[in-house]
This record gives sequence, structure tokens and C-alpha cells, in this order.
Amino acid sequence: MFHCNIGIGCYDFGLYADAASHYFDALGLIEKYRTPELLNGQRDVYHNIAGIYSRLGDSENAILYVEKAIQSSRETHQDPGDHYSMLGWIYLERKDYQDAVEAFKATKSNADDFNRIAEKTYGLATCYRNLGDLESALPLAQKAVELLPIAINVHYGSAAMHELAACEFAAGMTDQALEHALLAYASFSKGKNNRGASEVADLLSNIYKSEGDFKKALEYSEERYRYQFQVERQQSNRQLAFGEFTRDNAAQTAKREAEVKAELNRQRYIRYALFAGLGILAILAYLLYTRYRFKQRTTEQLEIKNKEVEAARHRAEASEAFKSRFLANMSHEIRTPLHGISGFTELLLDTSLSDKQNRWLSSIQYSTDRLSDVVNDILDISKLEAGEVKLRQIPFSPSRLLTDVQDALRLKAVKNGTQIKVSIAEDVPIALLGDPTRLYQILMNLAGNAVKFTENGTITLSVKSTDQNSLSHTSPAPLTVLPSHPLTPPAPLTVSLSHSLTLSVTDTGIGIPPERLSAIFESFQQAGEDTTARFGGTGLGLTIARELVRLHGSDIHVESEVGKGSSFYFTVTLPEADPEALSTGHQAGDTLYFTEPLRILLADDNALNREIAVEAIRRHFENAEVIEAVNGKEVVDLARQNDFNVVLMDMQMPVMTGAEATIHIRTRFTEGKRLMPIIALTASATPEEIETAIQSGMNRHLGKPFKSRELAHVIAETLGLSSVKKFTIENKTMTDTTMPSPDQQPYDLAFLFEFTEGDKAQMIHFIQKFLDNYPKEIGTIEQALRDENRDALYLAAHSFRPQLEFVGMNQAATIMLSIEKGARDGSSIADLGDQFSIVTTALRQLPAATEWV
Repeated sequence: MFHCNIGIGCYDFGLYADAASHYFDALGLIEKYRTPELLNGQRDVYHNIAGIYSRLGDSENAILYVEKAIQSSRETHQDPGDHYSMLGWIYLERKDYQDAVEAFKATKSNADDFNRIAEKTYGLATCYRNLGDLESALPLAQKAVELLPIAINVHYGSAAMHELAACEFAAGMTDQALEHALLAYASFSKGKNNRGASEVADLLSNIYKSEGDFKKALEYSEERYRYQFQVERQQSNRQLAFGEFTRDNAAQTAKREAEVKAELNRQRYIRYALFAGLGILAILAYLLYTRYRFKQRTTEQLEIKNKEVEAARHRAEASEAFKSRFLANMSHEIRTPLHGISGFTELLLDTSLSDKQNRWLSSIQYSTDRLSDVVNDILDISKLEAGEVKLRQIPFSPSRLLTDVQDALRLKAVKNGTQIKVSIAEDVPIALLGDPTRLYQILMNLAGNAVKFTENGTITLSVKSTDQNSLSHTSPAPLTVLPSHPLTPPAPLTVSLSHSLTLSVTDTGIGIPPERLSAIFESFQQAGEDTTARFGGTGLGLTIARELVRLHGSDIHVESEVGKGSSFYFTVTLPEADPEALSTGHQAGDTLYFTEPLRILLADDNALNREIAVEAIRRHFENAEVIEAVNGKEVVDLARQNDFNVVLMDMQMPVMTGAEATIHIRTRFTEGKRLMPIIALTASATPEEIETAIQSGMNRHLGKPFKSRELAHVIAETLGLSSVKKFTIENKTMTDTTMPSPDQQPYDLAFLFEFTEGDKAQMIHFIQKFLDNYPKEIGTIEQALRDENRDALYLAAHSFRPQLEFVGMNQAATIMLSIEKGARDGSSIADLGDQFSIVTTALRQLPAATEWV
């Protein structure tokens, strides 16, 4: 801002032409470089140029540049107060008093900026006096004198005193006006302010004339003309000097205009060329139009085809949706008996058994756990195609993995007269980090096919280390590793060594023709046309296996000869794990038992659901205090007033949902409480529900109904608790430890039996709670059906379904799931009512609680 500083110096010495030249040079530099620092100073340059024009009496240009200064201040977020003040004085010089009032009012002053406050105050007084409003003008003039006396600031104080005298004279206060005018005149004369002295002398002449003292009036009239002469001479010199600058500037302007004119001519020639091009384009457009007319009929035919394709797409989407619903319902139906198998196995393992029985039951339990993982991912092929399957990384034993596959298939192999062998190389590590469930699924698919197609032969499952130098020099693709739960953040793993292992399944079966080797990995394809009829199967096993191997950065290879057998093998690279992490053997007693004092906030709008959760907590947490809430707002209020170790949050609640309450806690609570662990409890475990929980800030997700051990495991894992051995056994009324047989009953008590550990008194208690509660649930759903309120119907069905599943009314629960989806998908209210009538009929035929067990 070098030019700007020189311009200020020239301005102070009255060299307005030189000052203007430097200011305009400064504007040119600002426009050229436009840095933040230069742009912040632009408004001051405009202000100073406006001041030059104002001093020279050119009010039009002065107003133009002061408005530019105001605009620049707004663009750079600076205070435009000084600019509005100058604008007010310019309007005052032009006698545009009303515009001057508006400008002065727009001037904002800091409390300690007495100069600006006084200037604004006596400026407004001058405007109101000339507008004839002495009632407003006089107090303002008096305030201006009080704010800034002459002793503090000669210029502003004298001007304020002059205005006060003028207001007093106009109001008929001649004595006061004369006293104040003489003070202002003396101050202006002493300060060599010719303009101010001239104006006050004129006022004094009028005051003395009004008093009849014509001698004094003449004396001050002559003083006025003397000072006015000096002002006009000084102004004339300034205007002459500025005129030369204006002529020079006009010459430069003419030069710039000539350059602009030349540029306009150049642009005009470009437009001519453009018009010529447009003419050519018009001709081409005409030719294209004729071609368009030729293609119009083809386009109509394409539109018809497109409609047919769109209709086919809708049919395909409907088919895909039906398939998804079918698979989801099937997985739900499979899970119920699977829970029964798992529960009975767990109960049997807690009894006195021989070593052989213990070993067999452990294998059943392990296979059941594996099957549960597979059932939970029954839509594997769809997930794989959508890229939704991720690999976990947990410790496992490769030798145990092959032995489990051998044990699972031994009975089927014996029926075929086939022997299954396991071969494990000596250099294979004891423990690795990987996803044993997916590797088990791969080997089960390959070995299962081998058993199916091999009669009176041998199948060999083998694993051996592979020399990494013999592999491709390209490093294997990195694995996508996730923790065991989708809401648990992955922890960094530190490993020192990775191993490349080749796993293979070799059989002496029927073999595969060479021309079919590439087709067997395609969906719904098998080795021969008669294979399906002879051996059965869907043709999806190898497809899923290959996609899972590719997730590991590898691929399945196959070698086969018709009549002699086949060999399937693949290579995976996995980190080595600590063998101590493999302590997975079954232990009698409850190892999920915790003595730490806990405060747990349980939120669920259904009383039965809350009682089930409290019972589950009591079994595994000795010193747990459970506080209950029935909606999200109560959760927020209780969590704000109390400290809790964990919150168990139902997702669907009235007043405020679980997701809304979680967002409130995560965003509005203090830093300490904002991070309290929150676990979602919901009857829906869809990806959308889990995603909602993640997005709202919850730590984990658990589907209802849940086993007590599942809830304890999730709480302990979330809080990082270490379990202790429970040595005491609670007294229970157990007249019979055998689970009631379902026979032809509309309920299956397997889940409730496992939840209560066979305690019939407790089973009857929960059944009675259900029988007492379901009429209220029926009333809520029937009211929603009458009101055709789909949102209320969805929430009521969503809340009632886990209660039906808890007491084993699985068919009714399936119907409630259909009603729940129908409420969201727009199904007919009448159809939904018909479905619900089936549920109500079954409920009203239920016997007393004591007759269930």
C-alpha cells in the first residue's frame, strides 16, 4: 500500500492531484493482485478519493466513491461507519438534508469513539435545524458540545459549538447564541480554519443585526468575506491543480477507451465468424432433421421395447423381493429348531458323561455353532455378489478345522463305504488368525461334494505349508478383516509371522469331464446332466466356495480325471496366532458370571420385555442395579441425572425412539456422559436396523428374543469385564428337567425352557405374564387396523412379535412379521386384518399357564 501512504501525505498537504494519482495507482494494483490484505484496504482508498472530490466541491463523484467504499466494507466484513459519516456531510453540502439524516443514522459508533459520536450528533442537529425541526436539533447540539468540548478537540468541538449557537439563534435564544458563537469564532480563528471562521462570522453578523448593533454586524460581515476570499482562493488553486490531473487522466482514459474499442472490434470479428459457423451448423441441423424424420419410426419401436424391458425389470425386482422374503422366513424357521439342538447339547454337557459321550456332544455343539453361522448367512450368494461378506480375524486351529469337517461328514461317508482321512503337515502352525467359519464353509462344500460323488473310496483332507518363494512375486491381495460383531471397532493386530497354507480335498470318486471343469463353478451348474437326478443338490456349493476363497485373495484350482477322482485345492496366507488363545473347550458351570458393581439403564416400552431382560441380567451379574425406562425421553432424563455403566436401548419406543435418544446423548450431554456405552435391543436385525444403530452412535446390537448368555456376553464384551467362576448354585423349584414336548400344541417352549434353565415355576411365571399382557397388545393392533394407521400398526406388530417368539408361538410370530412388513409395504388393511384374526383366534384358544408345562 505504498501508493496509498504517499497519497495520504499529499492529501494532508492539500496536493489533491498528486494524492488522487497515487490513490488510482493503488486501486489498479489492488484490482491486479486482489490479495486479502489489499482488498481489506480498498475501502480506505475509495474513502480518500471521495474526500478529495468532496473538498473540490464535486459532490457527484464524491458520492460515487463513498458508496464504493461502503460496498467494499460490506464485502470484506468491515465497519462502514466512517463512510456513512462522510456521505452524510456530502449530502449536507448539497443541502439534501433528509438523505443526510439517513446517512448519519446509519453511522454506527463505538462507545469510546467520541469524535465520531460528536460528529454524527451535531451533523444530525444541522440537518434537523435546516429541516425546521428545532425541537430535535437543539438537544442534539447540546449533547455534541458535552461529548466533545473545544478543550479536547479544537476542530470537532468548535464545529459542535457553532451548531449549538446556530440552533439557539434559530430558537430565539440570542444571548446564548452570541456567547457560543464568539467561542466557536475564537477557536476557528486560532486554529486557522478559514471555512469555519467564515461560517461563524456570518452567524455573528446575523446575531448582531437582530440586536440592532449594525456596527458589529458590519464588522463580522467583513470578516466573513475576508475568510471566504481565502477559502475560495485556496479552492481555486486546488481545482486548477486537479484540472491538470483530470486532463492527464482523461488522456489515459481516451487511450484505454481506444484499446477497449480495438478489443470490441476484435470481438465483433469473432462474432461474425461465429455467425458463419452457426450458419453451417444450421445447414447440418437441417440435414440431421431429415435423418431424424427417418429414425422417428424406429424410436417409437424402441420406446415400445423399452416399456417391455421396464415391465420385465419390475417383474424381476418383484421376484427378487419374493426370493429375499422367502429366504429370510426360511432362515427364521431353521433357526428355531437349531436353538433347541444347541440348548439340549449345552444342558447335556453339564451332566455326568463318559469321555466318548463328552467328545461326541462337543462335536455336536461345535457343528451346531458352525451351522448357526451358516444359517445366519443363508443369503451368502446374494451377499457375495453384493460385496457384503467380510472376513473376521480370530484365533483358530487349522488341524481342528479339518478334524471338525471329518467328524461332520464321517457318518455320511460310512454310508457310502468311504473313508475320510486327514493329513496335516508337521510345519503347519498350531494356531492362526483368520475366519474359521468361512474356511469351514469352503471345506464343507468341497468335502461334502467329495462324499456325495465317492462310493467305496477314500477322501483326503490335507493342509501343508507352501513355500512363498514358489508363489507369484505379486503379494497377495490384502484381506478385509472385521471383528466378530458389526458394531465393534476393529482393533489393530500385531503379528510377527504369516504362513502360506495349501488346503486340499482329494477323492477317488466319479471325476469330472474336462469340458465341464470351467462350468462347475457357475451357479446352479453341475458336472453332468444326470448328476442332479442321481445325486441331488442345487449347484451353489462350489460357487459360494470359490467366491469365499477369492475373498482371501486366492482362487480354487481343480484337477480331475473321469473315473479316477478329483482334487480341489487353494492357498491362503494368514498370520500366526498365540496357541493360548485356543482355549475353546467346554467347561461345566457358568463362566459368564460377573461380580463387578454395575448400574444398568434398561429402556423398553413393553413390561414383559423388561422383565425378561432383568431376569437375564440377574443370572450373570451379581451386583447389577437395573433402572427401567419406558421411552427415549425417560432415558435422556435419567442418564442426565445419574451415572450408568451401560444403557440397553430398545429401538422402537414412543415419545422418543432409541435412535433419537442416542443421538441426543451423543451430541448434547457433557463429555464424560456422552461416551457411555449403549447397546441396541430390537426385534429386527436387518442391515438397515443395524446401520441406524451405528449412525445414531450405539456401540453394539442384539436381536430379540435373546438368550441370557447372549445378553451377558454382549454386555461383558462392551464393558471389557472378566468373568469369574460361579461356585454357588441357586435354589430352584425343578420337579422335572425334561423340556415339555410340543406335540400338536401351537407353541414350542424350547427357547423359554433354555432361558429359564428348565425352571418350571419360572416358565409358568413368564407364560402367565404373557397371557396377562397379550389382550392389551391385541387391543392396540385392532385400534391401528380400525384407524388404518400404518405407522401405529407397524410399531405394535414390531413390539408384539418378540413376545410371541419368547413363549414359542413361532407361527403366530411369523404372521406378525408379515403384518409388520405389510404395514410398511402398503398391503391392504383388510388383508392385514385377516392375517391378524388368525393370530387372535390362536391366542384366545390358549390354555392356562399351568397347562403349558
